[in-house]
Amino acid sequence: MLADASEEAIDRMTRGSGVDMVVDQVGGVARKGSLQLLRPLGWMVVMGNASGAPDIDASLSELWLTSRALLGINLQQLSAADPTRVCLTLRAALDQVVSGTGKVDVIGTLPLSEGRSGPPTHRSPRDDRQAGSSGGYEA
Repeated sequence: MLADASEEAIDRMTRGSGVDMVVDQVGGVARKGSLQLLRPLGWMVVMGNASGAPDIDASLSELWLTSRALLGINLQQLSAADPTRVCLTLRAALDQVVSGTGKVDVIGTLPLSEGRSGPPTHRSPRDDRQAGSSGGYEA
């Protein structure tokens, strides 16, 4: 799926059946909406909060009743706890990109002069679109 596709567009593309997985690095309202897009036995992987929005409430009973799963991964903590695993996984991912068996979607590039100082905001300074690798996909 496209990272910037609307919930309605994803619902149309999946004919209302939902997606198998969402990897969310955005947080806030996008996280709540993405959770609702999961089909039964679908997974949401939470890997950040680029929006800086307050956390959302997720009902464990709702997850149970809808047969959905939620997983949080903090790469900084994981790198400190198991650096060998993180290194091997990163190498495998990069090998896929280099060999052409993996795919990286680049939605645009900016000259360094348009970069921002301070922490990254994950937004394009040109049109304020969300950038990065967040979003769901259907297996």
